[in-house]
Amino acid sequence: MAEPVVFLDACVLYPPLLRGILLRLAGAGLIRPAWTPRVLAEWRIAAARNGGLAVEAEVDAAVARMAAAFPDAAVSPNPAVKQTLNLPDPVDTHVLAGALAAGAEVLLTFNVPRAIPTGSCGSC
Repeated sequence: MAEPVVFLDACVLYPPLLRGILLRLAGAGLIRPAWTPRVLAEWRIAAARNGGLAVEAEVDAAVARMAAAFPDAAVSPNPAVKQTLNLPDPVDTHVLAGALAAGAEVLLTFNVPRAIPTGSCGSC
């Protein structure tokens, strides 16, 4: 059985402990990680904002190690597909587009979807 493709959002790559656990799972062949250059850029920006240039350099080094260990993890979303996506928070559209491009079975994020208003769902 092939390992599931798990798309990793910037918010799950940011915490070193969680990132380490996920990458160890990937290294053990339990998951196949995926991300986009934009997700990695968001992680780098957040790290620099919260920790300065030293932390930004650490992220750059971590990204290089990740790219070497998982050369097929980086995907590029199809802009035409991204245009068709409609999420409650449009800022997150690139994450879903990346997961779709990767053929991910799991999109791992800390983002919490907004509640669906009552009556807008056929089974609500």
